[in-house]
Amino acid sequence: MNQRDAINGLIRMGGTYENVTDFVKYHTENIWVWKAFEECALSAIRGGRRKMGAKGLFEQLRWDQGGGFKQDLFTKQEFKLNNNYTALYARLFILKFPEHKDAFALKELKHAA
Repeated sequence: MNQRDAINGLIRMGGTYENVTDFVKYHTENIWVWKAFEECALSAIRGGRRKMGAKGLFEQLRWDQGGGFKQDLFTKQEFKLNNNYTALYARLFILKFPEHKDAFALKELKHAA
């Protein structure tokens, strides 16, 4: 899936243009988060899980990463996982793996006033 298709898909799934473009910037700069999220979700599915929560996966990633810290390979600075995008990671997973569209119960996205 290319970036434009992902952006359009996430907007169709309830994201605002601003929210989705902020997410894409974070996602592009921290691709390890997506790779870890994707692997964690697929591992849960392979293990028999039929439902899961994106926030729960993020907590698992934090545990696996020793508190959610990861070192940026370019700047050598540590940073934490950003909870602002958990719902969009779940939606991106569904866009990439439509056969698992029921793995996450999606709620309406909250938008800043």
